[in-house]
Amino acid sequence: MLFTLLFVLTLIAIAALPNRPARERLAWAAATGLMIAASAYVRETGLSLILVAALYWGWSLRSWLASVRLVGATALVVVLLIVPWAVRNTVQLDGFIVLSSSTGTNFWRGHHEGATGAFDSIDPLMGRSGRSSAGNP
Repeated sequence: MLFTLLFVLTLIAIAALPNRPARERLAWAAATGLMIAASAYVRETGLSLILVAALYWGWSLRSWLASVRLVGATALVVVLLIVPWAVRNTVQLDGFIVLSSSTGTNFWRGHHEGATGAFDSIDPLMGRSGRSSAGNP
């Protein structure tokens, strides 16, 4: 639910930017970057909103150059907010992990032999026996 809220609010911000006075657009783009970063912390697919912003702003402002400038500001804010988390992950997890990604496990849950679409343990994917950690067989 949190991701959906952030995603929709970001889409509203993207759609509203062209209607803002020209002097406010750069600040609006930076605020949109903040919202994109927040959605990306919840689900990495939130980063796709940068492309949505680029295409929509270029089309609606009828200036790809203005769109590139605004998207640059948006992307800069996103990078500045995500880099500290990526550094933390690299230090704590001994590997370069920008954001937590559940894409692979979600794909496996929906497509392995016997998948029903319901929640399924990823233990076989992780090479574990599938026994619970509580000691129950």
